[in-house]
Parts: sequence; structure tokens; C-alpha cells
Amino acid sequence: MERRLPVAAVPDGAAELVDERGSPVWPLGPGDRAMLEEVGEAFGFRPVDTALAQTSSCATSTPNGLVVALGAAAASHTRLFAHLTGRSWVLVEDVEELPPPDRFDVLVTLESCLSSGLLDALYAPHLSRAPGILHAASAEQLRRLVLARAAAAVMGGDAGCRRVDVVPIVDLEPQQSADAIALGSAATRVELEASLTAGATILTVFTHSDGLDGDFGSEAILCPVDETWHAETAARVPTCRVTRYCYRTERSLDSLVNAGATVHPDAIESRVMVFNTCVGVTPVDSNVDAAFGLGIRLMQSPRLGALVTTWRPTIGSYRATDLLVRLLFEGVELGEAVARHNTLHAELGTGLRLCLLGDPALRAVPPGGSAAPPSPLPRTRSTAAPSRPSARPVGETALISASLSAADSPRVGSTPSLNHFADRVAEARAATDAYACSPDAPDAGDAMRAAVVDVIAQRGRFCDLWLRFASDCRMLALNPRCGSCSNSTVVYEVTLAVPGVSPRVLEICPRCGFTRDHPRGATVALHVSPHGVVRLLDAHLASEWAGAVTVQYRAPFPTRTQRWPVDRDGAPVREFALSEPLRPVPVVVSATFMTGSQLLMAGQALVGAGASSLALVSTEKGAG
Repeated sequence: MERRLPVAAVPDGAAELVDERGSPVWPLGPGDRAMLEEVGEAFGFRPVDTALAQTSSCATSTPNGLVVALGAAAASHTRLFAHLTGRSWVLVEDVEELPPPDRFDVLVTLESCLSSGLLDALYAPHLSRAPGILHAASAEQLRRLVLARAAAAVMGGDAGCRRVDVVPIVDLEPQQSADAIALGSAATRVELEASLTAGATILTVFTHSDGLDGDFGSEAILCPVDETWHAETAARVPTCRVTRYCYRTERSLDSLVNAGATVHPDAIESRVMVFNTCVGVTPVDSNVDAAFGLGIRLMQSPRLGALVTTWRPTIGSYRATDLLVRLLFEGVELGEAVARHNTLHAELGTGLRLCLLGDPALRAVPPGGSAAPPSPLPRTRSTAAPSRPSARPVGETALISASLSAADSPRVGSTPSLNHFADRVAEARAATDAYACSPDAPDAGDAMRAAVVDVIAQRGRFCDLWLRFASDCRMLALNPRCGSCSNSTVVYEVTLAVPGVSPRVLEICPRCGFTRDHPRGATVALHVSPHGVVRLLDAHLASEWAGAVTVQYRAPFPTRTQRWPVDRDGAPVREFALSEPLRPVPVVVSATFMTGSQLLMAGQALVGAGASSLALVSTEKGAG
């Protein structure tokens, strides 16, 4: 039987309409019919013109549930959404006035309010049902979003089932059948785009994303650059907007789309998209305004029934959303499925929470689920145990040596690869091996510390080198505030499969990235002002130490490193000014210390307050 969505073309695209039975009718303004037809293609229904009631006194059903408008600008859109979905609604003017997350169904807003603290509160574990969010950048976008998300929730998906899993950073065994597709790192751009745009029941994407773009392997990136992106007037702009250079593809921004290197988020079609990534929704306290990011484009897209995604980096796995996907194919409501996912991962201590951009009442398939749910994700090609370093060095030096010896292929445009300075890496490994063999030899420790700090400071990050040796990982805490910004942070303790090595503590912030990375029992923290003043806030270092500070921009701006200054007593100075002003673009400043044989790092992301001149300099300074 054909499923029909009742619609009517009217001058007021936000009018609250009913048919002669008192059931809601979707009001259509210019362009709305085509939009709802796209939603219908994904969910298996068709918009059909419907006769309207001649009087407003037709009986309607008793409201069931609550929709909250945050800010008066969203009131009329919230009222329409509540009407279409059979709920009541209420207006609040401030985030502090929001009801508890178990007391309302959907938050509708035009406010720039999606902070990590708010998302932490809305998607706390142990809820029976997670609330949804409808957020848009303009009133017209919010009106259209209300129509699309309400249609998806009220109609729900038909019995057709098609699962698509895109995991471009994992070497998966490829899989393709009538009801399931799984693509790994070997997928071509053509395969990726075809799978993403074909219309899935459930689409999962597991990859790297900084909130601005998504890693789709060597052939493509998920990128929102288009006329809307170029016309955006928000003040906090990404580096590529300033330089007109794409640091991911290493080509001119103006030629990016024509070169066929991007997949646009507006092209993705699915009833539910599960975007398990570092940053899916960019919190308001970020170096770059969320208006330039992927999240806002995905959450506004009418081709998605709902978006389920992250707002902070965590230590995760491509199998982490298996429960969520299974529940959705069983016909469980989206809000309940997200809540059960978040509760599970709180109990597992992974730190992975997901938020829901859409209506929690949405069902991807009818209640009771699919008669033949698609098969789950295939396994990786290799199922080897965590890597173990060679046995010659011991303890912390074994970790250093192994980390510098392993293959290093970070994402283009982020952290430099060790391959970029192979000679220095070889020197650091040799110095580490020499110290491990003869720790009491004159100057062996100093030589090792200087060489290792030089390499790690040039790279700007250590954690992704040692995480490959992880044997266990558990979240220790969710801190309500980062030491450098207003975001909350998640703190992990990671046990490594390296005998004699202390577990490492890793703190992650949605804005600053990896703020602390050090062995358990050690500590280091820093603060950097936009004017380039660096303060060492907390560090317990032995008398034998080496240190450096790294200033890391996106390309084409160069990475700079300099030795950490020494005070009169031989300790690291507690405050100093960087040798060059910070440019007025996003930048990460990190501190690298080696004390004894332990490596400690701290970092902060910010926007510099330097002069407006953005001349590019291609030379680099070494830390050592």
C-alpha cells in the first residue's frame, strides 16, 4: 500500500493546517514539495495534496510529548513542529531554563548554544530516551528542517532495509550485497560517492574529522565548501578560507570542487546517518565557527532523516556503534537506541557519547524490525593483537623506541609524518638504544632526551604513535571545564602492552585536542595567550630534562619549534614569550618534555592575535 504524506500549498509556509479529520497537514511554500519528495524517497512515502478542513474547530488528538523552543526566534517553528508531530510546546529564553532531558522530546533553536556542556547534559548516560535537537542557521532553514524532520518522524521508514558502512580509515574486507555495503580504506571516490548517495536505511561513517571536513582516504574528503560556505560572514574562519589553500588535498581551494576531490555533505542520503568521528557537531567554543563545519550542513540536510554524531574526540572503534545499528534495524525508536548506546558506553568506560539531531520518535524501519536485517560489518583484514615493541630497550625507552620505529601515516594536513624528518628519527632511535644499553654512560641520557624531544616536537603529537600499543583503555573522568577554554574534557588512562611502562593519561578537549599526554603519576599543563605568552602551569620534572615548544598551523603556514628556555636553577622557565607573534589564524601550541626517560606533552588550540600580515615562510627551525 502506498504511504502518503498529506500536504497543501499555502501562502504561509508555517501555517498550522489540518484535514477534515483533524490530522496535521504539511504546509508547502516554494521549493518545499521537492524537498519532501527527497525525504519520501528515503523513507518510502509520497507527498500528496490534501483537502483542508473548512473550519479550525476540527478535533485534533491530545498532545503527547513536549517540544522546547530555545529563544523567541524559534517559537513559531517550534509551534509548527509540535503541531505536526502531535506534541505540546513551550518557550524558554535561556539554556539554564531548559527542562531536564528526560522531560522533553525535542529542542528547537536558532541560537548558537550547542556547547559541549549542554550536549553533555542532554546526552547523559542512563536516560531511557535521548532528546533530539533541531538547529539551523536561519529562520528559513529551520522552517524547512521542521517540515523534513517531522515528516521523517511521523511517517517512519518502510520495511525496506539497506545498510551502508563507510570506514575509510580501516582496512576492511569489502562487502557488497543487495542489502549491505561495507567500504574500507581501499574504496575509490566513485565507490564512496555511489554508496553515500544511494539512500541507505542506516548509514554509518567512521573516520577522522575535525568538525570542518571528513577523511575519506587518499582520493576524497567530505567537505562543505560551496557558494554558501564562501558567502558565510562568521568571524572565526578556518585557515583554508584565509589562504585559499586546501591543506587536505594540497591544492588551491578554488580548484578543489572542479578537481573532483570532494564529496559534499548535502549529497548524502539516508534515513539515519551515524557519524562516529572525532568532532561531528562543532561546539560553540571552537577556534572556527560551526557555520563553516560539516555538522551544521548535515543536520540541516533534508536528505537525512536524522543525524547521530559526536561532539568531542574519544578513543573509539568502528564497531562501537554496533548496538545502536542493531536496535534501529529492530524498529526501536531512535531516541531509545541512542540512550541505550550512551548507557552501554558509560558502563564500558569508553567515553563515547552520541547526540541526536532529529526527532527521537523516528523509526528507521517499522516496529518489530526487518524480517531479514542486513548483515553486520565485516572484520578487518588483520586481527592481530596490539603491537609489541622489540625487547632490547626496556620500560619507557622501549615505548619511545617502538613509537619511533612503527609506520607513521597521519592524515594529510594534520600532524607531520615521521617520514618527513627520517634522519632525525634515526638519530633519536640510535640515542634511545644507546641509553637503554648503557644508561650510566656519560651524556647518554642528555643525548637521548635532546634527540627525542626534537623529533616529537617537530611532529607535534605523541599519543597516536603509542596508542597502537594499547591493551586497555578506560575513561577516568569527564572534567566540566578545560584548563584553556570553556569546553568539557574527557580523561583516559591507557594501559600499554609494553612491560615496565606506566599507563598513560590522555586528556582530550573538543577545541584544544590532546591537552595532556603523560605517564600516570607525572603531570604537565600549559596556557598560551593569543599574544604568544606561554605559561607552564603544572609540571614535575627531574633535574635531567629537555623541552621544546611547538607552534603548529595548518598548511601552507610552517610549523615552528624552539627549545624551552632554562632558568638560573636549570629548571624550565615558567613563563616566556614565543620568538614570533602568533598569526591570526587557528593554531596549536604544544609543549614536549622528556624527564628521565619519560615523555610528557601538553597542548592548547587558539587563534593568535598577531599582525594581519599572513606572509608565508617555508623554512623550519629545529627544537634541538
